[in-house]
Amino acid sequence: MAQRLWIGGSAIVLFVLVVLFGLGLPILLVWPWWVLGLVAAAALVLAIPAFLLRRWVARKRPGWSPVRSFAAITAVLFMALTATVAFPLYWLAYLVDARPTTMPLVTLTDGTKTVQFQGMQHIGSETFYKSVVYDLREALDNGYRLFYEGVQPVDGRPDLTEWFDRFATGGNTDLSEGYKALADGCGMQFQLDYFKGLTKDFTVHPARHVTADVTYLDMKTEYDRLMRDDPAFAKEMGGAGRKDATPKSDGNVVKSFLEFWQAGTPAQRKLLGFACRGFFSWTFAQKQAPSQKDKVILTFRNEKLARRIVDEAENKIWITYGAAHIPGVIADLQKIDPKWRVVSIRWSRVIANPDELDGELR
Repeated sequence: MAQRLWIGGSAIVLFVLVVLFGLGLPILLVWPWWVLGLVAAAALVLAIPAFLLRRWVARKRPGWSPVRSFAAITAVLFMALTATVAFPLYWLAYLVDARPTTMPLVTLTDGTKTVQFQGMQHIGSETFYKSVVYDLREALDNGYRLFYEGVQPVDGRPDLTEWFDRFATGGNTDLSEGYKALADGCGMQFQLDYFKGLTKDFTVHPARHVTADVTYLDMKTEYDRLMRDDPAFAKEMGGAGRKDATPKSDGNVVKSFLEFWQAGTPAQRKLLGFACRGFFSWTFAQKQAPSQKDKVILTFRNEKLARRIVDEAENKIWITYGAAHIPGVIADLQKIDPKWRVVSIRWSRVIANPDELDGELR
């Protein structure tokens, strides 16, 4: 009975291992040959102690062959290692569907004004951005005034724009270019590419479209104030924004990923896209620790946006802004007037694995 259970259990385990190996091998074959070679070499090395233990236990059994035993152990380890190496990619691809990243559309009112606040993310799926643009077109038809995010440059002061890029990224990086490159590497889209669909309406009805954000000068002024008056801010910021600032480590990781992606084959880029989307899905599911930098990038701009909403003459406003701003803006509105309340929240999926559909012309 025990022998039957052992044989049956071994057969099931081997079957599962073969299936996982079959799933993992195509992933490894996409990469240079030496990746598969390293896995094979690791299997050979790990097989030695396992084989010695097996030899000590089974050497006296009739018909036992050391060559067959070593080959079998090596093959099992090779399949197990192949499945293990490929597993993270499948797990990351699974996360995109298992833990979908969502953005809220929050409806607010004070009894007189109605504000639709669409939370945004700089990069996401094509479907998400198309749905947002559709909502914006419908909002225009219904008489809404549109408020957009976007820190404004100051004429004749390119130094302020450069300062903000250094402050935000820790290095000399153009934010829009960085987001666009990252979107390409992750198999997603950059949000501004889709807002171009509203260009015609910008021209015909410019008063309906407002960039309701601060200027780089406003942010630099607030930064300087905090550096003088807020010791905790000054201590954490250090040299942030200086021309000789050292880029952040996460910025270097993104740069390395993009360089690796650009050097890859189409098949490798496709796999990297799955990994990147899964990483973003995992990252956005984590609670972000507060940062002193938020006092400039979030808190300051939230207060200005809340005040702009209150002072706006129109009673119907549709806002597209980073989702991280929403809680702060709601709190700031309620500080100005406690009558402000959330009426409803609708969620939309912002990151998705691409649908690869095929068909036949008949």
